[in-house]
Amino acid sequence: MIIRQLTTDDVSHFRQLRSQSLAEEPTSFGASYKDFNQKTLEQIKQSIIPTENGWILGVFSESSQLLGIAGWYRNSTEKTRHKSNIWGVYVIPERRGTGIGRALIQLIIKKVRKQKEIEQIQLSVQAGSAADFLYQSLGFQTFGVEQMALKVGSKYINLKHMVYFL
Repeated sequence: MIIRQLTTDDVSHFRQLRSQSLAEEPTSFGASYKDFNQKTLEQIKQSIIPTENGWILGVFSESSQLLGIAGWYRNSTEKTRHKSNIWGVYVIPERRGTGIGRALIQLIIKKVRKQKEIEQIQLSVQAGSAADFLYQSLGFQTFGVEQMALKVGSKYINLKHMVYFL
């Protein structure tokens, strides 16, 4: 298993896995399958270029299959630059429960800790999900629940907002 930042060379693998995540887990993400797939390959390529303020990690098998992804970005405004966010965490179904998600989040925490001016990492998750329990086990704390945060078809999804203090 190899974990590394995605680059523009990974755009096709990322596009496929992100599309899969949005199709299989529509209630787990703020983005929709339809919206994501309206983007051109060039737009997606530009969005995954790593910078000091945002990047995407990928977990690859020995045969170069992309098994999981997790994105991170730093807030950009002067008063919120001490905060950052994790987004788009997804592991392929056949590899869930093998520690891939944990490894991704632990590496994000490790990388962000090196940026001294960042004091916290935030994320949103469905309460009671496997991801919720993973984040709790890694030290994330709930700071609020947003009722009816997402609407998928006629179903409303409540999101739990969590924070990890560095």
